[in-house]
Amino acid sequence: MKTFLEEMKESFPKSIPMPPEIEAMFLWLEQNGFVHKYTHTDERFANLYQEHLIDHGGAFAQFIFAEIDSNKYYTGSDDPFINNRLALFVRVDKCGDRAGIWLDDDGNLNYVFVPSHGEPGCFLTDNTIDFIRLLAIGYENLALDNYDLTAKEEYKNYLGNDNDEPLPLEPIEFREWVDQTFSVKVPKYGNEIVKIQPSKVEENSPDPFLLWCQKVRN
Repeated sequence: MKTFLEEMKESFPKSIPMPPEIEAMFLWLEQNGFVHKYTHTDERFANLYQEHLIDHGGAFAQFIFAEIDSNKYYTGSDDPFINNRLALFVRVDKCGDRAGIWLDDDGNLNYVFVPSHGEPGCFLTDNTIDFIRLLAIGYENLALDNYDLTAKEEYKNYLGNDNDEPLPLEPIEFREWVDQTFSVKVPKYGNEIVKIQPSKVEENSPDPFLLWCQKVRN
């Protein structure tokens, strides 16, 4: 049986090599019990929690196989050359919004957010480790959460101040692995990595990924 990393690499477009930091992440996730199967299929996915913590985790981030054929729904184009410039391998909410790699016109790999309902997509970062750090903050919804708040503050907002339920768990083990592996510090706030959070991007924003999407649709 192929490893999760092998299957993930095979799902990427040939034009987008998987960065070594992402390879290291998938290898660690599988070795430490963060790879799971969907209940209704045998297809695998990974997330930021081990099996016994999935129902208690607050961060929604599912690492899934990149589906090149589905990119046309985000780009609005049937051109294989265009759709092979996206590897959307992270579901960031339950509605189908995704994040992943975009190959820009200069051949650089960037990390972007793509919504599922036609809203503007946007640029997140051009740095692989920063993208992993952003995931490790632990936001419940990477697109809609307020990057001026911590993940814990967002959890509290979601539950309501009068709710006595215990807060969802942050992805502590994953966060510690990121810190130790890359000799970095995962920030408390998303605005330390992403300058304009996805929920604030508009159709007339001078965002490089948004401008590219508008260009390839025309």
